[in-house]
Amino acid sequence: MKNILLILGSPRDRASYSHQIGRRIVDDLKSRYPSTKVVVRNLAKEVLPDVDNGFVTGRMLAPDKRSAAETEALALSDVMVAELMAADRHRSRRHRCITSASPHR
Repeated sequence: MKNILLILGSPRDRASYSHQIGRRIVDDLKSRYPSTKVVVRNLAKEVLPDVDNGFVTGRMLAPDKRSAAETEALALSDVMVAELMAADRHRSRRHRCITSASPHR
């Protein structure tokens, strides 16, 4: 099974050419690999939390050593990093191409 992370970032949403191209690429890959799992992150719509002291401090600690505030500050980051690491391919507006998340895949 393929895992694709589609990262969108244009405030123009569906009117954006990069959005349209990214969707076409994903649709094409899904037609070739029907069991493909796609995760979409729209950074223009999803408000990401600011990096705060809990985030910075928590990054330096093992998960079992973090306070509740540090764990909460890192929760979304942990999810997003896991999504990136699980992706066989991702499509990022900034890079405007499909790239491999790992050179060994």
